Amino acid sequence: MSLLLAGYIINYLLSSEGDVRLAFAEHLKERRKKAKMSREALAKKSTVPASTINV
Repeated sequence: MSLLLAGYIINYLLSSEGDVRLAFAEHLKERRKKAKMSREALAKKSTVPASTINV
């Protein structure tokens, strides 16, 4: 199964909610690193506490 997310396709087997969370977390991590953004910079830009950004 594929999920279209912000123009990118993530392939995953939809076997559990945990699998979906892990796939989404990995996608966000890749996007953050491509943007050369630190967790702290992402936290500031998104107004989400840095302690909650684990990717």
